[in-house]
Parts: sequence; C-alpha cells; structure tokens
Amino acid sequence: MQGLDLQPSRGPAGIPIGRGHRSVVVSYAVAGDQILVRLPDYNDIVHYAPGAEVSLDVDGATPAAQRETVIVTGTAALADSGERPLIDQAAFAEDWPADVRTSVLCLPLNTVEGFELPDP
Repeated sequence: MQGLDLQPSRGPAGIPIGRGHRSVVVSYAVAGDQILVRLPDYNDIVHYAPGAEVSLDVDGATPAAQRETVIVTGTAALADSGERPLIDQAAFAEDWPADVRTSVLCLPLNTVEGFELPDP
C-alpha cells in the first residue's frame, strides 16, 4: 500500500491469548517501520502476544484523500531499550497514570494487506 498515511488511532487486533484467539480494540502509534501498542502490564496481551503472530486492522488515508483499511500482520515483541528512540517519537493516544506499569509491544510492518473503503 504505497502512500498510505497511518495515523495514531484505535483498531481491532487479533491476538492469541491464553484462552484462544481474541479480537480486542487497542490504541496504537506508528513509529519508523513498526506499530507500537502501550498496555498496562496486567493486561493478558502483554503476556501472550510476544512471539506470536498478531494482526491489527488499521484505518488510514492516501494522499488522494481516499480512505483505506489495511491489515498489518507480524510477530509481536516486547520493546527493549533498543526501541527507546521509537517509543520516544511515538504519539500514543492514551496516557497511563504514573503508578501503572506499562509495556510496549512492537509489531513490525512485515505484511500489509488492504482495501479501499467507499465514501460514506
């Protein structure tokens, strides 16, 4: 999908967790060639997604102002100190209270499939 402008937003993510495959809505940010998801450490996704194939439905727009949805699929990984520059440049839509420990999952843009949405 050339020219797709991925904006920080919310979208459903297909994530395998302890009780099987689940679809949940998560907030995400785009930085570099990865999608980043910040979640509280108590969330099941933080424990089950790393190392698993994860899909995220992402809405975006092309320079021609057409709306498109893409599905990004990749192997999720917990961010480590090497991803600090990406995390610092990410515009996360949600702020977590200082007393809530969070982790950041990284989803590389390995596979991107999409389709155009008709105007409403």
